[in-house]
Amino acid sequence: MKSTAKVYFPGLNGLRFFAASMVIFHHVEQYKFWSGMPSAWGNAAVDSLGHQAVSFFFVLSGFLITYLLMVEHQKSGTIHLGKFYWRRILRIWPLYFLIVAIAFFLAPMSKKLGYDIPSELSLAALLSLIFLLPNLLRVMHPTLLGANQLWSVGIEEQFYAVWPVLIRKFIRSIIPFLGAFIFIKLIVHWMLLIGVSANIHPALLKIERIYALFPVEQMAVGGLGAALLFYQYDRIVSFVLNKWLFFITIALLIGSSVSGSHFVLKSYLDAVLFTIILIHVVKRPELHNSLERKSLLHLGNISYGIYMWHTLVITLVIGLVNYLALPINLVSNLIIHMTCFAVSVGVAHFSYKWYETPFLKMKDRFAFDTSSIKRKWASH
Repeated sequence: MKSTAKVYFPGLNGLRFFAASMVIFHHVEQYKFWSGMPSAWGNAAVDSLGHQAVSFFFVLSGFLITYLLMVEHQKSGTIHLGKFYWRRILRIWPLYFLIVAIAFFLAPMSKKLGYDIPSELSLAALLSLIFLLPNLLRVMHPTLLGANQLWSVGIEEQFYAVWPVLIRKFIRSIIPFLGAFIFIKLIVHWMLLIGVSANIHPALLKIERIYALFPVEQMAVGGLGAALLFYQYDRIVSFVLNKWLFFITIALLIGSSVSGSHFVLKSYLDAVLFTIILIHVVKRPELHNSLERKSLLHLGNISYGIYMWHTLVITLVIGLVNYLALPINLVSNLIIHMTCFAVSVGVAHFSYKWYETPFLKMKDRFAFDTSSIKRKWASH
């Protein structure tokens, strides 16, 4: 009988849930600001909280996808592109397009819900979302309430479209390929910034903005961490696993959040720091055991749903607060945050159970056998 045991990294589900929680807090403050409520929006730490959580998701995606592609190549001698794409489609598309449909239904109600920002219902916005280009929507069009988080999902889908092709082509020189990919991404960005500063053409500013909001280098850095584990670069991994380096990494991430600093290399630095954390969590039982509780495992499993549903939940909760003209103070702010968090988790739970699971079960048809793969990442 064919075995389809899955490659599993301990602790990462728990981290995924905590990152989703950070994004909820970030967006509650953003939506409060959009509705004219007193908010912490504009605070460097609040701003960084959401952005760094999304950076973590990008690094985690690159780490997991690259590792799984290397496992598949080791097992079968190739990477089956069709199966890979079907697995991604069945995981991402059903919920993605449901959120798009609901957000377009809510768009004309933005003023009635108390939001003082344009939430445009346009053909250009619709086409951007249908063709999985919501990152372009973020730069080129007004915000679509309840769907502004989709920009990162679009980037991941664009990344998934080409990454298995590149990994299959460069699998035998994966480390040099990843290094070159990261370096080229940085050089192109610097060239765009030089063009913008020299005012070569007005369109360059918008192109640079789109390019900056396409942080596939973070996924590549995560992929580099996966390659180091998969091919057992023990000396490098041993250095990374130094406990002092872990504490320094945490301190740098906190410092980066509090300072709110923005520079070209920040995206790369954050990716390296998150990759170090991933390796520590995967390899050190004292870290990942606490993240393997049953409740955290479930919350991690539904984290995609939490991320996808939370802005719609926030839109309606704050819209209700506006409609009822409730006073905004410390207690009501706490209630808003707790309600948005609890309802987002609840909706994601039922979405996962009743809507997403049937599609997830279909993914098994496109799985590959990993039963004989040595778990090179496992703690010894």
